[in-house]
Amino acid sequence: VLGHDLRSPLNTILMGAQFIERGEPLSPGAQRTVERVVGAARRIERMIGDLADYSKARFGSGIAVERRPMDLGECVDQLLADLRTLHVGRELRVERSGHLGGEWDRDRIVQTLTNLVNNAVAHGASDRPIVLSLNGAAADEVVVRVHNEGAPIAPEIMPRLFDAFRRGETHAPGMGLGLFIVRHIARAHRGSVEVESSLEHGTTFVLRLPRVG
Repeated sequence: VLGHDLRSPLNTILMGAQFIERGEPLSPGAQRTVERVVGAARRIERMIGDLADYSKARFGSGIAVERRPMDLGECVDQLLADLRTLHVGRELRVERSGHLGGEWDRDRIVQTLTNLVNNAVAHGASDRPIVLSLNGAAADEVVVRVHNEGAPIAPEIMPRLFDAFRRGETHAPGMGLGLFIVRHIARAHRGSVEVESSLEHGTTFVLRLPRVG
């Protein structure tokens, strides 16, 4: 209910800031202020969405997905183009093999991969690349791996890593719902997500997506 009620004033803030941005040319200082307002409003928007998803997964009927035919490789190309503008200076790579077509909920897949990449950026070594590997060799599923190098996940954290409101040893913004939502979106697609982490090999999240429901 709170999330629903917050959307109306939040939309007013966003529309007002965007109206100012499209109007008369602004001074550099005013332009930066408007961009900060829009950025902050978008972060609140994502937090409201995360809380809504948490409520659906924990107290409702679960996160719903609407499967449509799509190409995962094309989806990842568009996603990385957006994420590279967000994470300037970080190297984001993609590797692909096999057939990457299937029936998935595109918006939910984008949400899942965005959460995994943002998590890798927050916890990975800043001078090492984030690598997305898409493997479509199997007939019944596509396997996505998101890999980062750096300090491994502490063993005591691993059993509860996908719990709600869990945040690692980082100052990255968020409420600790990202991996919780990733797991529930994977399950909604009848898939799974797991993590492997060591000092020698880095950290890899492995997302398995059946091609059909």
